[in-house]
Amino acid sequence: MRILVISRAPWIEDNGIGSTLTDFFSNFSQDDIYSLCMREAPYVSEVSKKNFYLSESQLINNILKKK
Repeated sequence: MRILVISRAPWIEDNGIGSTLTDFFSNFSQDDIYSLCMREAPYVSEVSKKNFYLSESQLINNILKKK
């Protein structure tokens, strides 16, 4: 089963959200966990091996370029 976790905050294991996500998904395979963050920030997670970010400015620029 593949899981995509979408959050505003990055998955950093020393903050509240990251710690909760790590505890929750620790029994899953790293190859099945993907993370998408809405902020440009570093990831520090041993649970999620594939991490992506999309900042609000990137999203807006992408939408405006299509018009």
